[in-house]
Amino acid sequence: MDGLVDEVGLIVPPLLIIVGLVGIVVPILPGLLMVLGGVLLWAVLEGGTVPWSIFAVSVLVAVIGWVLQYT
Repeated sequence: MDGLVDEVGLIVPPLLIIVGLVGIVVPILPGLLMVLGGVLLWAVLEGGTVPWSIFAVSVLVAVIGWVLQYT
């Protein structure tokens, strides 16, 4: 079971981030939200200070992006 979690953790977060980046250009997909989901999943699976710090910075950039988008 641990091998499956490793494989999912290796494939799904980058896939979410790539699809999210496409979604930023193609407005059908919720791009920024998918990128955040991918980074969150990666942070949960990796654990530790560095992944959670990267997630916090990602959330900060996303909030700034949302604020700039609607102002």
